[in-house]
Amino acid sequence: MRNAILLFTFLSGSAGALAQDPLDTALRDARRLAVCMKELDAPCVIALSDVKSYQLLGAPGFDFANAQMRYFDELRDHGWGWSRFDVTAPRQLFHDGTRLYAFVPYVSRSNFGGHIHTKQTFEVALSADRGETWMFVDGIHLTPARMRVIIPSYSGEPLPPTRELEPTGGR
Repeated sequence: MRNAILLFTFLSGSAGALAQDPLDTALRDARRLAVCMKELDAPCVIALSDVKSYQLLGAPGFDFANAQMRYFDELRDHGWGWSRFDVTAPRQLFHDGTRLYAFVPYVSRSNFGGHIHTKQTFEVALSADRGETWMFVDGIHLTPARMRVIIPSYSGEPLPPTRELEPTGGR
């Protein structure tokens, strides 16, 4: 009996120790998304995207997965893509009902249309399982009103990370 109590105590303590911090798992999944973007892997990007949010933000009948597949095919056909997609750790978790969300800053460099662009913005990370896994929505075009479409409790504060677009003239 004593051994059973010791085993239970050990396993209980180990389970808590094995649980990962939601900020760490958000960064882990955002890094996976960044790799998928650089590799122009549309199925991977779709799997890590919050499709429901994109459908809420899009026009009626918008098919996010189909649009992404066509978009990535077109990028490949033109030899365009991302040469850089660097994410940084989110700093804070927020609650929206039963979901968690966080802002994951990123910097990307792309060569779309023969022009090199650097973009500094953020992904909105959303988790319905207490931070074990995360789905993402690109924040580049999200205003506070559009943010409330996907995160009803968002009040406009805190502000997400800075957004900047800068053509780099080939550098």
